[in-house]
Amino acid sequence: MVKSHKEMTHILGLPANPFNSIISNEGMVNTDAFDSVERRYNLLKSAGASDLDFQYLPDQGKKLSLPNAPGKYVGFYTYWEGHAYSFHAINDGTQTHFIYVNRGEPHETMDETKPPNVIVFSLNNGDEANNFANNMRIAANSIFSMRDQMSTFLVNNKSRENAEFTNLLTKKNQKVGNCTIANSNIAWHFQLASDYMQRNPGTDFSTAYEQTKSAYKEMRGKDRIQAFKYLLEDKDNYLYKDAYLYNYFKALIKVERKEGIAAISEIVKNNKLLIKSLIKPLLDIKKIKKFSYIISLEASVSYSSTQLKNQIIHSIRAPLLEEFFKELNLEKQQKYIKKNKELLKYANPTLQKKLIENDISLTKFASTQVQVQLLVAHPNKYRYYASDEALKAKGINPEENNFLFEQANFLNKNEEILQMKKVSSNFLLSKSASHKEAQINNKLRILYSYAERGDEIGAKKSWDELCLVCAERRFCPLGNKYSIDTHSAKWLIKHVEGDEQLQKILGIKSSDLVIEQVQDIIMKKNAELAHKSSDFKKSYQKVNSATAKAESTADEGLVVSNIPNSP
Repeated sequence: MVKSHKEMTHILGLPANPFNSIISNEGMVNTDAFDSVERRYNLLKSAGASDLDFQYLPDQGKKLSLPNAPGKYVGFYTYWEGHAYSFHAINDGTQTHFIYVNRGEPHETMDETKPPNVIVFSLNNGDEANNFANNMRIAANSIFSMRDQMSTFLVNNKSRENAEFTNLLTKKNQKVGNCTIANSNIAWHFQLASDYMQRNPGTDFSTAYEQTKSAYKEMRGKDRIQAFKYLLEDKDNYLYKDAYLYNYFKALIKVERKEGIAAISEIVKNNKLLIKSLIKPLLDIKKIKKFSYIISLEASVSYSSTQLKNQIIHSIRAPLLEEFFKELNLEKQQKYIKKNKELLKYANPTLQKKLIENDISLTKFASTQVQVQLLVAHPNKYRYYASDEALKAKGINPEENNFLFEQANFLNKNEEILQMKKVSSNFLLSKSASHKEAQINNKLRILYSYAERGDEIGAKKSWDELCLVCAERRFCPLGNKYSIDTHSAKWLIKHVEGDEQLQKILGIKSSDLVIEQVQDIIMKKNAELAHKSSDFKKSYQKVNSATAKAESTADEGLVVSNIPNSP
């Protein structure tokens, strides 16, 4: 139904694309826009409804035909340089309502007040209405400044304005450069109201307008959905990928807000190419963050990038992936899950179970339904890996389960670690290797015993002792007694860096900080030993000095006593 990029962007109201300097989102040729408004209405209208009576405003000298019977309608497309707007006339019994629609660049007024974007003039049928229409055409087609002449015409006829209808028909101002469509779509509503008045003789225009609001909204919704479908089909015709993604996210946000997820789902059902086009951008969280930030900077947006990102992820991404991710072939699903485990819950249930069989730690990423099925079949096997939501659904207390899991996990780790080789097998030190291995294992048992009980104080104390046992040098004629470069110290650092559960018990905020904490423990101990050594040396020197002095004094007395007396 939608024929071109420009038609799609104008229907969806997409602003200028910051990533695309070749195919503009804004500015549509008048002839194309005029054809678009009429063609789309006639394709979307219900069976038996009238075709849209929408015309170019006749040039000077040509007859302007007004609706000549109650309920009859005609719309006129016109423009001044660089901007399109429209006029409409609808017969309401004894009067004809002339409706000026300009949601973008406004006409000029005699004062500083901002003119309304829809103005209704109600004239008695006959000469009054005909003269008004003729003067309106003259102003719009002036050989001088069309905008100036139309502004003068509107100001001069302000006293004829029907303020009640102006307020009834007022619209939001145009936000982007799509005036050719934005100022013409209202013709659809007027045509629907016209048909309603003719089907229900005696109904006035305001009643018909109100009664056809839902039909107009439904028609505009279908129009947007078809435009969004065109966008998905047209993705390969963009020079830059980011140019497509900008239009995609802008359109997706708008269509979801106005039409809902169900309407989006409906247009891609049973079409694998459209499904792929719809969900592929939603698989990349980095792209969602990037375009949420870019879109949030636009003047027309009133929410932060974080709010927008959360809206996309939770209100749009989640339901669409839940419905359509499993429609991708299994190979594609596995590929995306490998990059992001959180996508597992959207995958084919059979594939979810297969991947969990190969890696039980993936259980918590599966859908709640699959997790519950696994818990029913093998409760003891999967209960420690399931999410709180799945545990509750199965009637298991998550807090109690997590405590039991931590106990079991630490016990399992303890057994695994005791089998690991932690000390260098240097043949020169082979006699002391088994002794050090035994010391390390004893300290590990103590550490995991505290960790199993959740005793943070005891765990931290035994952690300090374990670090020193691992860092102790078995042969150190020179230098510090403890070093981070020993084989067992390196083993310890690597092991704890991979154990987030143990880090949490020890109060280590991230794996990057493990090595720093081990270094601190070693440095403090080496400094303590150096201080003790220095004190001992000073004490020894003091005692040695006193002893030497005493011995010297004794020797002097002995020498004096041996000197013979003078005669």
